[in-house]
Amino acid sequence: MTRSVFTPKEVAEFTNVSINYANRMTNGTSEVYAAPIWWDAPAMRAAGFLKSTIRDMLRYTEIFRTGGMVGEQRILSAASVDQMVKPHVRVTANSFYGYGLEIHPDYHGLSLVEHSGGLKSISAEMFIAKETGLTGMILNNTGNAPSSEMLSRLVCSIQSLPIETPLYTYDDYDVTADRLPDYAGKYMAFAGMGGVSVAQENGNLVVSIMDGEPLPMRAIARDHFLTILEGSETEVRFFRDSEGHVNAVSVGGLFTVRKWKGARAEQGQF
Repeated sequence: MTRSVFTPKEVAEFTNVSINYANRMTNGTSEVYAAPIWWDAPAMRAAGFLKSTIRDMLRYTEIFRTGGMVGEQRILSAASVDQMVKPHVRVTANSFYGYGLEIHPDYHGLSLVEHSGGLKSISAEMFIAKETGLTGMILNNTGNAPSSEMLSRLVCSIQSLPIETPLYTYDDYDVTADRLPDYAGKYMAFAGMGGVSVAQENGNLVVSIMDGEPLPMRAIARDHFLTILEGSETEVRFFRDSEGHVNAVSVGGLFTVRKWKGARAEQGQF
């Protein structure tokens, strides 16, 4: 991997680097504009911020396709790779987390290993379908691009399915009106990670993430809801404490934040 680095300073040493773009709403219309300054947070580099290329990332995914081999050279033991791609923790109703990778036992009929990512001006999706010998990487130099939706449609094409086939289907679940207040409130990680708000609107629940627009939710099971986030169905899962009170929420299985109580919550202090 010869063009994979972490810092903007290292990126500046390369030629033929893509321009970063972002989007914003201008007079009610989405506008894409050049945003060349990289977002960098040194304390978070271990959790992301890698700058790379399609070719370099495909070299990386070879490790998972081959069970630890790169050409004739073994980089990892087969046992180590097997542990990385084995389901260890349930993330959503249909997906699990391995070691740093998300596992889908049935992704449009394939057993798929994948991981998405995104920062300012970046949307990415890496995937491995070992049973087919397929690996892939989606990189987009615009923030909030629907990379997960791109992956779904690509796999549909490979599986000879209509490209708009939904990844999963869910039946509606009836939540009585008197139970809706259980979920309403403000949620936030104690480390200062951004907030999630849940409120009632017209007899239904809506969720707002990082002070974004309220998104309607649909119940699919007890304490499980779906919303449409960045063009894709996203699971919103609530958790309860030992006394049965809702005390946390997870959005897309990517982060879990706890319910705030008292003055801070009433004042909306995220």
